[in-house]
Amino acid sequence: MVVSDIPEFREQIKDGENGYIAKDNDEMYNKIVNLIENKNHNKEKFIENLKMDKKIENKDELYKLYDIIE
Repeated sequence: MVVSDIPEFREQIKDGENGYIAKDNDEMYNKIVNLIENKNHNKEKFIENLKMDKKIENKDELYKLYDIIE
């Protein structure tokens, strides 16, 4: 997830941990390109964050959820 740098998003998103905060259009573009180019790494990171946030243990269920979101 890439979001604009506004207070509401800063309360929920930790840049580089559970999403990315972009300060301007160029940064938004670069972060989106990074997400696309590093899809497998970001998928693993997404799953690890979900595990910590939601206490989900079943990795297969996490992959299904990721595929739905993707």
